[in-house]
This record gives sequence, C-alpha cells and structure tokens, in this order.
Amino acid sequence: MIGAIGSIIMCFIVSAVFASIAIGILTTLIGVLHLRDFPRASWGSISQALIFHQVRKYLLLLDPRKEHVKFWRPQMLLLVSNPRSAINLIDFVNDMKKGGLFILGHVKINTTNEDSNDICSQETPYWISLIDHMKIKAFVDMTSAPTIRDGVIQLIRLAGLGILIKY
Repeated sequence: MIGAIGSIIMCFIVSAVFASIAIGILTTLIGVLHLRDFPRASWGSISQALIFHQVRKYLLLLDPRKEHVKFWRPQMLLLVSNPRSAINLIDFVNDMKKGGLFILGHVKINTTNEDSNDICSQETPYWISLIDHMKIKAFVDMTSAPTIRDGVIQLIRLAGLGILIKY
C-alpha cells in the first residue's frame, strides 16, 4: 500500500498533468467496468473438480491393464545387485514411495553371445517371490548386458527415464 502511494506521489512530482490524466482515465475505466453489467463467466465449482478427481481415481482402479509398467511412471528405480543384502534398502524405498510404484532393477553381466532371455527369465521368479514375501508393490526388471553401465542405461530406459541420460 505504501509503495503504491509512493508511486502516485512520484508521478505527480515528475509531471502533475500526465499523472492527473492517467488517474482520470483509470477511474473512468473502473467506473465503466463496474457499472456495466457483463455476463458472468461460469468457472465451475470446486465440488465438480473433486467429483471429477474421485471418478478418475475409481476408473483407474477398474482398468485391468494398469499393472503393466508402461502405464505408470514409477517414482523410484532401485538398482540392486544382491537382494538378500538389500532387504532393508528395498523396505526403505517402499516406505519412501508413499503409495507410488517403483521398479526393482538388476543387471546380469553377460559377455558371451548366449541367449540373454534365459539368464534373466530364470532369476525373475526368485525376485518376484522376494517381493511377494516382503509384501511390497514393485516391478522387477532384469537385463543382461556386457557392462553394468550398459545395463543401467537399459533399465533407465525401461523405467521411462531415458530422456535423463546424457552420453
């Protein structure tokens, strides 16, 4: 308030004529807008927004495809080498995610040209049983790569975070 009054006083100090004309024009404009009856814009109500939010939430619960990772943007990507030694870390990330989903990732180093699907598919049931035993909600993604760096890049892309990678 004091700043606005100071600005008006400065306008009168610089040029009293132009300040009087500007204040007159603004007063006339405010009067015209106040006295003229413009049709009111309907912006909706907060109750409609809340109902929309609830309906959307319950419709998502009905979607049977929502369990697949590509329909969600996980909040956490946890890379674990040994699940037995990382149980406390997995539990900690589960507590941190606050109801969101996260991906539990693992990279198998495979320097040979043998079928990498067999290596990952043999271990995936053990990781899933660990998640079931711990009673957490997480996706398991395993990949086979010649180096850990390449495997981590693959897992980041699988998690939908590929835009964050800089080479």
